[in-house]
Amino acid sequence: MINRHLYNGISWIDVENPDRDDVKTLINEYDIDPLVCQELLAPTMRPKVDLYKTYFYLVLHFPTINKSNGAPVNQEIDFILGKDFLITAHYNNIETLDMFAKVFEVKATLNKKDLGSHAGYVFFNMIKALYEKMVDELDIINDKIEEIEDDVFDGKEREMVEELSHVSRYLLDFKKALALHHEILSSLQFVTQKIFEPAFQYYVRAIEGEYLKVESSIISNRDSVKELRETNNTLLQTKVNEVMKKFNILAFVTFPLSLVAAIMSLESSGNPFKNGTINFWPIVFMFGFVVVGMIIYFKHKKWL
Repeated sequence: MINRHLYNGISWIDVENPDRDDVKTLINEYDIDPLVCQELLAPTMRPKVDLYKTYFYLVLHFPTINKSNGAPVNQEIDFILGKDFLITAHYNNIETLDMFAKVFEVKATLNKKDLGSHAGYVFFNMIKALYEKMVDELDIINDKIEEIEDDVFDGKEREMVEELSHVSRYLLDFKKALALHHEILSSLQFVTQKIFEPAFQYYVRAIEGEYLKVESSIISNRDSVKELRETNNTLLQTKVNEVMKKFNILAFVTFPLSLVAAIMSLESSGNPFKNGTINFWPIVFMFGFVVVGMIIYFKHKKWL
């Protein structure tokens, strides 16, 4: 499906789930290389940038979080950017592009000139919006990390093991999706020089700056998760050690009692317990004395 937007002589053609008819239209209208259009028919696994005579072809992946199930999603956008046109192709609905389209239409209707004089400026504002969206989502993840931190110190260490794993997965997916962005954006400085005026290099560097904000947020959040996981594991291990200590003390308490009981049950003519010469309650009191004595000893050693 092709959606067309026109602003100040600049065309933005947004294609969702492009098919062969859409590809033929792009070839005919904008003289796009058929090999490039062929690549639009299916997702590309890795980011790339290719320079042609009057335009360049760029593929980037933008991670996001699915609002319906909370799972991380990797969204691909293919850009074909010429002097007076920008083509974007993607394979699912992208909220940021929908919002950008509304802004684009409003500015076109009001005849505002603040989006620039060629398609490069439209591309800059679009990429900036996409990176800002990622920063917002990383801020949401950061808020989640703070909630986990509160729960960790509220005694919910066991439940937080799974929560920390989910957050770590989100951050890992963000990192993997953006792994090659810096390299690709560095290549844009050379590519855009062939199409736009030298002054546009400032905006290319600004795009790199937006990317670095995202990268910095990912690193900060991953460091926080790492430290929080270590703290959570330490607290959880401390709880386990406390439980094991209690079981060990219980074993030490019951061992002498079992030993005394075994001695009492020995088949021997001289056993006063077996022959019934000692009453039941003195035996019980003796057992209690042993238990109390061991508890006092453990407290003296600060084992309890």
